[in-house]
Amino acid sequence: MTKQWHGKRRGILLAAARVLAAREAASMADIAAAAEINRGTLYRYFPGRESLIQALEAMANEEAGSRLAEANLDQVPVEEGLARATRALVGVGEHFIVLLRERRPPSLASPPRSKRCSSEGARMVRSAPTSRSPPSSNRCSSSSAHASGRASPPEWD
Repeated sequence: MTKQWHGKRRGILLAAARVLAAREAASMADIAAAAEINRGTLYRYFPGRESLIQALEAMANEEAGSRLAEANLDQVPVEEGLARATRALVGVGEHFIVLLRERRPPSLASPPRSKRCSSEGARMVRSAPTSRSPPSSNRCSSSSAHASGRASPPEWD
């Protein structure tokens, strides 16, 4: 596929995100009009609403992962990392609004990207320098695991 094709596809997806965020019941014709293309062109790129939503989901995940990676979360204190992560994700919020309205659970079809996104946050928490340390008696350990298998959070002063 050419750069022109990818550029047109991205433009359609951005228009779809805007239209669907503003009006949940927007039609494919509404999306085509917002993208300044005819319906036939829209259907060449996306055969139906479901394929458009799936592509929008993939684009939102890709953009979120890129923004989180660019935020260098593992190089700053946790507080700054959380602020950076929030700013990064707010930038793709329009895409996520559409996906939330569609009530779409996280996709299991594309685990590499979603694992990367979650690993960015986990790595930030594990390796970020902190200005405070929890008391040694309150650190998480395997003995503080709940019956669910999850460790309980440490108690901070």
